[in-house]
Amino acid sequence: MTARHPILIVDDDTTAVELLADLLQSKGFAVTSATSAGEARSILARRSFKLLVTDLKMPGDSGMELLAHCVAAFPEMPVIMLTAHGTIESAVEAMKRGAFDYLTKPIQLEELEIVISKALELKRIETENRFLREELDRKRSFLYASRSPAVQEVYRLVEALKEVNSTILLQGESGTGKEVIARHIHASGPRTRGSLVAINCGAIPEALIESELFGYEQGAFTDARARTKGKLEIADGGTLFLDEVSELPLKAQVALLRFLQER
Repeated sequence: MTARHPILIVDDDTTAVELLADLLQSKGFAVTSATSAGEARSILARRSFKLLVTDLKMPGDSGMELLAHCVAAFPEMPVIMLTAHGTIESAVEAMKRGAFDYLTKPIQLEELEIVISKALELKRIETENRFLREELDRKRSFLYASRSPAVQEVYRLVEALKEVNSTILLQGESGTGKEVIARHIHASGPRTRGSLVAINCGAIPEALIESELFGYEQGAFTDARARTKGKLEIADGGTLFLDEVSELPLKAQVALLRFLQER
């Protein structure tokens, strides 16, 4: 772990919290510690953290009460619960109240490090997705606001197409916004619950195109150690955007045409 992610650890056992802080700092995390929920709230009011690790059982306010405070005040910050009194009931309750995960003491550093990394990666992806949605909305708003009759005609056509369950061909020079239109159709129609999978057909090596599109079964060739989904299967229920589809080799075009005809 190379990035100095700021993490707050809360535990009334000072020895345990110091040991955990030392171990996580050795892994590259920037750790701040507190010995009560009240102290943690005071620290959180002054500083921002990427993640909170808190004990469940503490004098005064419990870790569950601290969790409730963080979910309300800092919804973007994952919370990991620790306890020496692990029960299924308390684990389920913590997850229901918004905890990212739940670990029982004695804590295994490797396990905690994995959970922390997963939590930080999930938040990174969520932030990136939010940024992309906002960027798409900004571009969409800009195009909708355009006074160009040609652009307005494009969006009238898009509105008519968004409920149509059919293959759509988007044509235009590079940079004219074909992917913006494709993402708008996806976001506006019934397939928005699925994924939008974008493929640059001109960037895939010819030898890998069919495997990339259709996937392969275990043992299909020498290095096929496990079944791998193709982009078409991943996009099932959502939208597949094939950028520069004319760049596909003829053999792959034939296979893709058969797929599109038979749906």
